[in-house]
Amino acid sequence: IEPGGSLTLREEVITNCYARDYGGALHVYNTAHATIDIVHSEIFSNTAGYDGGGLSLYSEQDVTLTMTHSAIHDNHAGLN
Repeated sequence: IEPGGSLTLREEVITNCYARDYGGALHVYNTAHATIDIVHSEIFSNTAGYDGGGLSLYSEQDVTLTMTHSAIHDNHAGLN
């Protein structure tokens, strides 16, 4: 996501993904003033080796995350 940009997940299922380090399903890093909308979606059974099994979000400036009728569950991290 570009600084000031946006990402919308609508009616998505993200499952059984793997990341060696961060964000098994979704990793957002240092994205200033971004907006993330997760709508009618599910993120589950993903794995990250270090942190953020389902979702890893890091930014030194404002990021807005909105979830509507969605779930993030049964993800795992820190297995390295």
